[in-house]
Amino acid sequence: MEKIDVGAPSYFEILVGMAFKSFADQKVDIAVVEVGMGGEFDATNTLNPLIAILTNVGLDHTNILGKSVSKIARTKAGIIKSDKLIVISGVKQPSVIKIVEDKCREVGVKLYRLGKDFKLTNLKLSLLGEYQKENASLAVQAVVQLRKFGFKISEEDIKKALSTAFFPGRFEVINYTLDAKRYTLVLDGAHNPTKMRAFLSTLKKLYPKERKIFVVGFKFDKDIP
Repeated sequence: MEKIDVGAPSYFEILVGMAFKSFADQKVDIAVVEVGMGGEFDATNTLNPLIAILTNVGLDHTNILGKSVSKIARTKAGIIKSDKLIVISGVKQPSVIKIVEDKCREVGVKLYRLGKDFKLTNLKLSLLGEYQKENASLAVQAVVQLRKFGFKISEEDIKKALSTAFFPGRFEVINYTLDAKRYTLVLDGAHNPTKMRAFLSTLKKLYPKERKIFVVGFKFDKDIP
């Protein structure tokens, strides 16, 4: 493949190809696929999905996607490419909302916006963090829309899923004892300023008075300051 115009596949492209082959072999009913970076030119965008979900847009992978939220949003909106698609959006910035709305209008797809076409869920969540309410609301709306494609998902199924979901490394709380002292360890994979603000907001709310020690690690391409 090194000899063809586009060159050899990247490590990520090979992983995506392996994943899709596995899904096909296992004859999965449905796959939930998260883009690796951006959207339009991402390896996952070789799919033609039933539903596309856009979460809030933050500054990440700026060396490749661009240094503004608007530039990143245009790349992310590249997953909106079929008039048979349903788009569910949780974006908040006015400029990004316009980009998504314009793209949906251009392609001719139905758009459902959080806060306009559906509300935050008030169901019980096992996951900690205020931002998880928004994530759960997008997930619930996706399930509601999946019913249009023949998937039979009950309200009880939704409630059970939200109350038992476990997301390793996303405000994961571990309590342990060391030298007869009790400690609480919080693991979180926040890796851009937007996610870090969300993490700290939840940390302050749940542990307002406790003394905290931070152990952090970053890849060199992140906005470390």
